[in-house]
Amino acid sequence: MVSADGTIIYKKDALVKAGLTTGDDGSATLDKLYLGKYVVKEMQAPQNLVCTGESQEITLSYAGSNVEKVMGSVTFKNDRQKASVSVYKQDKETRKYLPGGTYGLYAGNDIKAADGTIVVKKDTLIEKAVTGTDGKAVYQADLPIANSYYMKELGAPAGYVRNGEDVYSFTFQYTTDKEATVSFNHTFQNERINAKIKLVKEDSE
Repeated sequence: MVSADGTIIYKKDALVKAGLTTGDDGSATLDKLYLGKYVVKEMQAPQNLVCTGESQEITLSYAGSNVEKVMGSVTFKNDRQKASVSVYKQDKETRKYLPGGTYGLYAGNDIKAADGTIVVKKDTLIEKAVTGTDGKAVYQADLPIANSYYMKELGAPAGYVRNGEDVYSFTFQYTTDKEATVSFNHTFQNERINAKIKLVKEDSE
């Protein structure tokens, strides 16, 4: 960036300002800049959100002698960190993955809105999922951060005993703004239903 008399104000890619933080209204302002082109880069996202390291250009151009201050703005949008929750079904003996297992995802605590209102009560069934041919099922629910959840088996595949003892619990906490998704998964194992045949030998006479 060069001034009218040829003086170099900033070299290309030079850092003009670091640590600019948005306030309660979501905005941040930097004053007393020279006219020219700038690149604004997000370095860190607010709590619970994901930072992609996006950069945006902004150009401050001369607008006439009657304009004392030239204004410019850029807007960054961030996605909330998500949870990816999946379940696997296996034969306990062979470790073969099985289709047809039905599982429920439940709230492990009262889930509250920002104002403290309970929107989902503890132990409420949030979603059901059924394992496919690969023995895997993925829940689609958008789970709120800072809450606990649990999964349990609702129905076993044909020919297997339902596993009612195994309950997988987890807590979805915000990790870092560089991680878009936090993964949780668990493998449930089932025993086959065994058939028993009793033979009785009788004298034909």
